[in-house]
Amino acid sequence: MTSKNQAEQATRDDKGRFVPGCSGNAAGRPRGSASAILTRARAWVEERGLPMLIQAAEAGDADALKCLVTLGAPRQKPIAAGLEGLEGLPIPTTEQDMPKVIGFA
Repeated sequence: MTSKNQAEQATRDDKGRFVPGCSGNAAGRPRGSASAILTRARAWVEERGLPMLIQAAEAGDADALKCLVTLGAPRQKPIAAGLEGLEGLPIPTTEQDMPKVIGFA
């Protein structure tokens, strides 16, 4: 038995299936790495795409300007407002207390 067979035996059960935690594909692409096509597309955008977009926006193209603004200032998810300063406010405990709390009673 060679060392390769011994290593393979350690990752497989008696029926030849991979044991949990050992997929057998250790040489795969690392998690989170970009594919070659995506890497080339990003390089093209940096070298050619953005300068073309800037030129179009400077020439008066409203769609190009909107795209640049969107890229420069993307939408932000709303965040919850802080609760500082609300310590002294009354908290309604029943439905009947609600008008008094909001000032309608």
